[in-house]
Amino acid sequence: MYNWEKYIETRVSRMRDLELASIRRASLLRAVNMALFFAIMPLVGFSAYAGAWFTGSQLKAVDIFITLAFYTHMRVPIMYALPLAIEKLSDLRLAWQRIDTFIRLTMKEEERTLHTSDNDNYQQKGAIMMRNASFSWDGHDDCLSSLNIDIEPGTFVGIAGVVGSGKSSLFAAILGEMIRTKGEINTNNSSFSYVAQTAWIFCDTLRANILFEKPYDEQRYTRVVRACCLDIDLIMLGPRGDLTIIGEKGVNLSGGQRVRVSLARAFVERIDEYARLPQEEDSGGSKRLIRTPTDWPNRGAIEFRNYSLRYRSNLEPTQ
Repeated sequence: MYNWEKYIETRVSRMRDLELASIRRASLLRAVNMALFFAIMPLVGFSAYAGAWFTGSQLKAVDIFITLAFYTHMRVPIMYALPLAIEKLSDLRLAWQRIDTFIRLTMKEEERTLHTSDNDNYQQKGAIMMRNASFSWDGHDDCLSSLNIDIEPGTFVGIAGVVGSGKSSLFAAILGEMIRTKGEINTNNSSFSYVAQTAWIFCDTLRANILFEKPYDEQRYTRVVRACCLDIDLIMLGPRGDLTIIGEKGVNLSGGQRVRVSLARAFVERIDEYARLPQEEDSGGSKRLIRTPTDWPNRGAIEFRNYSLRYRSNLEPTQ
């Protein structure tokens, strides 16, 4: 879709080549070590006895058997146990480096409830407030900067921007998936329901994909299905309706149906704020309007459109 195939294929091939080169080196070292393990006794014995013969030393049977027994006992610790210990220590060093890198990662700030505002709306569930907030994925380079946003509960907000302008990153910032480098953000610990642009569907019935292990409330379930325009899809699925088995990744659903199932899953959850990415059209080319419930109080929604995304650097005082 975004022409990433060749780039990803090149990166995977390069990493695979490095992996194969490392495997070849390790296999070569193991083969050499195993060959020496079996050849060391004849080589060491021949070298020792040949050296004694050239120097004119007298070889006795008792000396020969004692030295052979000594070489036999030393072969396993030196030619097998020592290389194995070196290999395991190398694996331990790599594992320790990975654990150390993970432990040193920057911890994201879990507390997103601030009490610096005297506006009562900021203390309500579903309200979102940002004051000169900047966010980064790695903690260094800001991806979003100087954001000033006020979203009140129960409002429908559209955020527009061209491709790559930061719409998805803004969602991630609200959900707490990005690192806040400066400024303030206040969501009053509100719960969120997020519908990603790529729907996640697992192998089970359509109802199970919507409920997602939640109790079945027939009245609410019916309202959600109708609000997300899934009632027509249930008729198209056949006599089993929402009990139809959906394949892995929704193979027997169209692109639009997968998005509507994901949207219904979000609405089934009783939360304070709803957020979704836009669905431009179904995989078959048909467009459909999403009807959102209007009788759920104190519920908001956030939707992105493909227009310019603009930020205010300074927040204007409210009247």
